Amino acid sequence: MAEVIWKGNRDRYLVELDQMFEQRYEVFFERGGWDPDIAGIERGFDQDEFDTEETVYLIERHSETDDVVASVRLIPTLEPHMMSEVFPHYCDYPNGVPQNARTFELSRVVYDRERIPNDKAKWLALRATFRCALTEFCIRSGIRALTYVVTEQWYTEVQANLWPTQPLGSRHWDKNLHTHSIAAISQMNHVAQRRVRDMLGSDRDVLYYAGPMRAMKLPIIKQAA
Repeated sequence: MAEVIWKGNRDRYLVELDQMFEQRYEVFFERGGWDPDIAGIERGFDQDEFDTEETVYLIERHSETDDVVASVRLIPTLEPHMMSEVFPHYCDYPNGVPQNARTFELSRVVYDRERIPNDKAKWLALRATFRCALTEFCIRSGIRALTYVVTEQWYTEVQANLWPTQPLGSRHWDKNLHTHSIAAISQMNHVAQRRVRDMLGSDRDVLYYAGPMRAMKLPIIKQAA
């Protein structure tokens, strides 16, 4: 079950957040070959200027070790975010960078295969659960669209099998990923919800929220006792 972290409950997750930042560095920079100097982050700890008080995270823990094994970052597009500050040229279609209260930017999606048992069924189940949790979170919180920069390969995968998705511009060479990437926008709607629930094979609750509910405006997310 994915857990929601935001400014209203962040003090409960300080250890998990540090683990997430370290894990992001391992996955993207040590294993993925990203250049920390280009990204402007501290070596060993992937926390940048977009990890702010307004940023929301979803994390998933290992069922046995309790380690964080998946995480994602969501940034309100009315705040400075990667697409507005780093990749605005990727949005070269007429409408430019989407920025409104109902659109969030998706980034730093991590599935840490090295902390997941070498079991394909468990890996696929975790990925399906996390994608479902992310989609459910958006729908329940009134987020109608997610923007992100993704490789062409993953853009095709998402468009075909995950969410209703359109490009925001033409493809560009990504010097960190050493491949072409594209800016995209995905709709968080009943079609997206049905697709991820079908992948999960269940309509069960996959979101967990600990802490005070005031100001979060997510009254139907499961709250800790």
